[in-house]
Amino acid sequence: MRETCVDLQSQGNYTLFRETMALPVQNINHSAFRSMFDKEKLSGNNFNDWFARLKLVLRVEKKMYVIEQPLPPAPEPVAEPEIVAQWTALYDAHTEIACLMLGSMTPELQFATVFKNKLELLKSNLKDWRKLVNSVECASATSVREKISLIDIKAEIGPLTSDEVMTRAMSVKELANLEYSKAKDLRKKSKSKWALEGDENSRFFHGILLEKML
Repeated sequence: MRETCVDLQSQGNYTLFRETMALPVQNINHSAFRSMFDKEKLSGNNFNDWFARLKLVLRVEKKMYVIEQPLPPAPEPVAEPEIVAQWTALYDAHTEIACLMLGSMTPELQFATVFKNKLELLKSNLKDWRKLVNSVECASATSVREKISLIDIKAEIGPLTSDEVMTRAMSVKELANLEYSKAKDLRKKSKSKWALEGDENSRFFHGILLEKML
């Protein structure tokens, strides 16, 4: 038996990943080991037995790195073709084992897992959208404040035109709406945090309720 080591290292922040593969002396029927999942699906209560079978399959197929190390970040577009090919092979291995794990679950657990992943993706997308909206609102508020400030400076020098007075009034109203929206969002976050964690007076009772829910 001999070992082949493949180093994945690209430029910049790409993570160094080492995959050690042992070349078998004789061919092994991998499907025979995977067929163990057909006899008993993961239902939740049999997790330890299911995970033991999973590790056995991964050891036979020499893919333990899939559950031991996370998938490295994708290489940069300017990376060497060999680096890209090696990362693609790792990505395919992770995807294959993920499908194997999902297929070895009961239909109910499959649905719960897929639904949970969709909720996590939706939550992540909502967070990104909220960050984008906040950045746009902050930029708009800064622009409106600058506009009001310029008009106020001009008013100190001389009288304003009717259009400038109207522009300032509309800008003040727009700024008030932006600040109200921000304050409303902060109040919602505060209420959500209180509902989950409570405050100094109710944290103990919140903890008891959460324990009962779990």
